[in-house]
Amino acid sequence: MASTDALPVPRKNVAYRLAFAIYKNDGTLITGAAGLDSEVSKDMGTAADCTNEATEIATATGMYYLDLTSTEMNADSVAVVVKTSSTGAVIPTFFLYPQETGDIKVDVQSLLGTAWLTPGTAGTPDVNVKLWNGLATVALPLVPTTAGRTLDVSATGEAGLDWANIGSPTTAVNLSATNIDVDQVVASVSGAVASVTAVSSGAITEASYATTAGSFAPLGIVDQGTAQSASSTGVVLRSAAAFADDTLIGCTIQVLGSTQGYWQSQLITDNALSGDTVTVNGWTVTPSGTITYKIIGTAPSSGGAGLDAAGVRAAVGLASANLDTQLGAIDDYVDTEVAAIKAKTDQLVFTTSNQLDVQVISMASNSLTSTALATSAATEIQSGLSTLDAAGVRAAIGLASANLDTQLSTIDDFLDTEVAAIKAKTDNLPSDPADASDISGAFSTVNSTLGTIAGYLDTEIAAIKAKTDQLTFTVTNQVDSNAITVDEDEILDDQLTDSVPADGTLPTVRQALYMLVQFMTERSVSGTTLTVRKTDGSTSLMTFTLNDATSPTSITRSG
Repeated sequence: MASTDALPVPRKNVAYRLAFAIYKNDGTLITGAAGLDSEVSKDMGTAADCTNEATEIATATGMYYLDLTSTEMNADSVAVVVKTSSTGAVIPTFFLYPQETGDIKVDVQSLLGTAWLTPGTAGTPDVNVKLWNGLATVALPLVPTTAGRTLDVSATGEAGLDWANIGSPTTAVNLSATNIDVDQVVASVSGAVASVTAVSSGAITEASYATTAGSFAPLGIVDQGTAQSASSTGVVLRSAAAFADDTLIGCTIQVLGSTQGYWQSQLITDNALSGDTVTVNGWTVTPSGTITYKIIGTAPSSGGAGLDAAGVRAAVGLASANLDTQLGAIDDYVDTEVAAIKAKTDQLVFTTSNQLDVQVISMASNSLTSTALATSAATEIQSGLSTLDAAGVRAAIGLASANLDTQLSTIDDFLDTEVAAIKAKTDNLPSDPADASDISGAFSTVNSTLGTIAGYLDTEIAAIKAKTDQLTFTVTNQVDSNAITVDEDEILDDQLTDSVPADGTLPTVRQALYMLVQFMTERSVSGTTLTVRKTDGSTSLMTFTLNDATSPTSITRSG
């Protein structure tokens, strides 16, 4: 309490300083009054000791003051007595009637000696303003027509309007010729925006999107925030992330280390609730410094769900995750079997088209019959032998000199090497050889088949390899895929289902959107219970509990 509590008129429920003198029965002032005991009675009730005690003003003045508290003044009548044990003292008493609204009625008859205007409306004074803020007026100033509304003028003269003063604020107003610039953040838009004709180039920037820790469904962000740490094969998410084991597998995580200053992206191969860890195949550079991350959900296929590894294998007819093994086997087959076949066919000679040249090394006994020889063959042989001498024999058989043994030795050597090699090949031929035409026909088929195989190898296998060369396996046995287009009409035009998850269960994206829309548009509060209703406006969809019925600071779902 202070000297400012000394009011000219006591007021109800307001601290009040009371000043007084203590007289002796001879009319003189008593200084240093002894045994002071101040008591107060409210509305004629039992007197009680005052919170404060009377104090003498200055030194030996005989004048005193008593500070009454607002509680002691909270009555229509307040009686105070200040007792003293000083000899001959006249005990001072006081009766106060604290003023409150409506206690004092005023009937103004004149103002500065001039008669007051007769009110046009009973009980309401008419005021004719001649000066406004020091300026002479020629007309009435703008005034609000509804009590409590304001019309403001800034220090530099601009007029400001209280939005509540706008006539029919719920009626659509055409501002087509008005540019509205807002340099502050628009907190919320409760109604729907019918259409946006255009957005200036560059108006929507990265900073336009929410970066608050947690999910951001419009951009497909499952979670974002600041990582606790990073290693060469993963990161530790923010402590409040709390994703169940394996629920992030297949999502993409983007990280930005403040030390590096650029984003890196990897597919998540594993995650664990314990420790909030996320595992990837490895970073190009391990993030360091302050590490910001965003986890982006896998884009859905046109069917509404992405294929997992088994689905990809089923789609291409692969029984198990061994495409590289099978391709390796085909490659080995091309390198060995086809090469071996070519090595054989390279040795075949076709002097006459489609007829295989054959050298007969030996003939079975009695295989050359009389029917196989020309009729004149025996006569010609006999006549040729019967008239020739040694030189004639050599001339007949094309022997320049008598060195048949030398040439036969050479032939023998040839038989030991070259013919033996050929025999090793022909040993693989059937035991009952076909005639030349059969062989020719068979090799014609072989040639055709080999041509088909060669064409297959040149085209089909090459085409397969061209496709498989484009496959990427960032995660072992899981082919990387990129959704080129997503039918946004099917996604955005689908009606949300009337379904929300149980308390404590993560919602689907559709459920989350439904929960948010209903929370914003259909809710009511009773005490500490907040109820969200379905679209019919009556059926309960979810309930929440507030921590306080009047000034809640937290909310938790209860049903």
